[in-house]
Amino acid sequence: MPPAIPARLGSRGKPEQSRASILKAAINEFAEHGIAGARTDAIARAARVNKALLYYYFKDKEAIYQAVLDHVFSGLRDTVVPTLEGDLPPREKVLNYVAAYFDYIADRKTRLWVATYQDAAKYARERHASTVVAKASSERIEVTVTHSLDKKLYDLPLTVKTRLPADWKLAHFQQGQDARWLPVHHEGDSTFVLYRIAPNGPVAVLEKAAN
Repeated sequence: MPPAIPARLGSRGKPEQSRASILKAAINEFAEHGIAGARTDAIARAARVNKALLYYYFKDKEAIYQAVLDHVFSGLRDTVVPTLEGDLPPREKVLNYVAAYFDYIADRKTRLWVATYQDAAKYARERHASTVVAKASSERIEVTVTHSLDKKLYDLPLTVKTRLPADWKLAHFQQGQDARWLPVHHEGDSTFVLYRIAPNGPVAVLEKAAN
């Protein structure tokens, strides 16, 4: 029996690598052209995927932008928050926080951009203030995201990661009229999906696709 042909990077066979490649290309595209000037065909070309695969992972350019914001702010949060932990005096904590912040920006100055300060600040505050609750059964997971901020001002969809049972191969997401299929990711012993969800909206439902 011939060996199995390994999946190419630009295929659904390697969802983690394909999604990471798209995000990397999107960061560079948004950094150079901003959200208005960024083009999805340029992102797809740089990521070595076709546009059909790009839209398989991300609904539209706005979804890519939100995922990039989440990626950037998650990295910043993971870098600076630990500086506030421990038993150091308050002054040293603040100094370490500021140093870690500017080191993070300096190390990524060619890959970070000032999108609009308003969008970036809104997203960061909304994500920090939100609470995610998931209720799972064998083939169905209900997810809610809530915050107590001004709903008219803080209305950006957030990217959420939900762990799944290991036997899930494909997941269907629905929140109100927003319905789509989600690729399932595997990292080590972890099985999960990544998706956008509207805070303070209807309950979102993840369902296991029939094998």
